[in-house]
Amino acid sequence: MRKLCIALLAGWAGISPAMAQDVAAREDAEAGRNWSLSASAGTARIDGDGSQPSIRLGVTRVVGAGYVRVSWTRFATRQGAGLVGAVPASTQQVTLAGGYGFGALSVDGYVSYGRRKFD
Repeated sequence: MRKLCIALLAGWAGISPAMAQDVAAREDAEAGRNWSLSASAGTARIDGDGSQPSIRLGVTRVVGAGYVRVSWTRFATRQGAGLVGAVPASTQQVTLAGGYGFGALSVDGYVSYGRRKFD
């Protein structure tokens, strides 16, 4: 009996946050809060020689049980340290993504276009 109670409690704890997210998403959509903005930045050290800084900006719109997202990303080499033969380069990329949830199943996809410029 004790093991059954622990299993039921663990199962309920796993389901509860998902149900809370569904309710919160529905309340946000009903209140007209179905847009979100995102921004991120970072850097990656490659072989301890130079770095590769990046920045990303995005806009997402929730539509019913689905979403549409557009984002822009830029990453580049810094301090003259290139990845291929010490040639500095910068890359810009635009991405269009979307997805839809069918109960427990989610389908997502994206299309990306990028351009690389060697300095």
